[in-house]
Amino acid sequence: MVEAAWWFAPVWCKVVQTLGSHSVLIMTAIAKQPTAPKEGTRASVTFPADLYTELERIAEEKKVSVAWVVRDAVEKYVEAQYPLFRPQS
Repeated sequence: MVEAAWWFAPVWCKVVQTLGSHSVLIMTAIAKQPTAPKEGTRASVTFPADLYTELERIAEEKKVSVAWVVRDAVEKYVEAQYPLFRPQS
């Protein structure tokens, strides 16, 4: 089955045109798009169920996301532990 050759093409190949029973493949270089400087770093945290429920309650009360509540709490914790720490603006 030559018509379905594109099914087996590596990810860097792209089917350009199908001519009868032949597929024409062209290799394409995948260029990375320039990315904007990161505004932060993503972290993954696991909370006990009761603590997460409380975070959800606080977030709902403040009409913000749980992520916002966690970032706010961490920022306050760091400021309390290290009073000279100032986030760079």
